[in-house]
This record gives sequence, structure tokens and C-alpha cells, in this order.
Amino acid sequence: QQQPMLPSSPLPLTVAATIAPPPRQPSCMEVLQRLGSCKMQSIDVLKLPGFAQVYQELQDSQHGDGDTFPFLLHRLVTECTDESIVRFVQGRILVLVDKDRLVREILPQYYQQTKWGSLQRQLHNYGFQRIAHGPFRGAYHHPLFLQDHPALCAFMQRVRVKKAAV
Repeated sequence: QQQPMLPSSPLPLTVAATIAPPPRQPSCMEVLQRLGSCKMQSIDVLKLPGFAQVYQELQDSQHGDGDTFPFLLHRLVTECTDESIVRFVQGRILVLVDKDRLVREILPQYYQQTKWGSLQRQLHNYGFQRIAHGPFRGAYHHPLFLQDHPALCAFMQRVRVKKAAV
């Protein structure tokens, strides 16, 4: 049996190849920060890996400013005992039932602006999505505006509105 002939110069034993590492999954904190700064599809933040730990840290650190629109709105909905005016449905949907009474009786306790149009503009500016179809038509939703999780409001940011060119 004859052996194959080897070349006189040594062959490189390594081959350079670029292999991309698998994409890194964003952390729970990164997802919450992204959700707060843009309009995104609905996502169940309560099911994010690590959510319980991140939320506990938020509560412990008193993260965020309690005087921003989302915090005040959360307080308004939570403290309003008359569900015929405003309420949470399924812990995720903000239903503004009686707009006239809301503007007249409730808004002045929390905001300087007490016009329906101003409230709608603020909801839009903070990324709330108006529900267009189904049983909750006309209600609002934001993935970080959840009934029993007010600390998530710390991640809600005003969405920059582009002004029209003049």
C-alpha cells in the first residue's frame, strides 16, 4: 500500500472564517426602555424573562418622576372610584367611559389642562394606541400602562412629534 505524498511546504491548518455569534436577546430592561420611547405593537411585558426582578428593582428605587403625565394618569384611574367615568378593563385597557364628567370632575384634580382635546393629545404623545375595533372600541392601550404596575410608567416617554415644514 502506497502512502499519499505530502507537499513539501506545510499547509495552513486553520481556516479563517467569520462566524457571527447568535443574536443576543435583549434584556427585560432594554425591552421596557424601547417600549417606552416608541409606538410598538402590543407585547405582554409581564411575560418577559426577568420581569419580576426588574419590576421589584423599579419599586425599590422609586424610579421615575411621579408628576409626569403617565404617572398622574395611572393615579387618576386607580383613585377614581366611579367606574362610570374611567376604569381599567382586563388590567390593560384604559376606558374613558364618561368624557364630559372626566373633564369636568376628575381632570382638574390632577392636571392644569382640563380639555378633552389636551388629554387626547397627551395620550397620543405618550404612545397610547386608540382601539379601533371590537368591544373596547374608543378605549386606549399602552403596553406599559398596566393596572397593578404603576412603576412601569417610568419607562413611558413622550414621543417626539414632527412639526410640519412651513
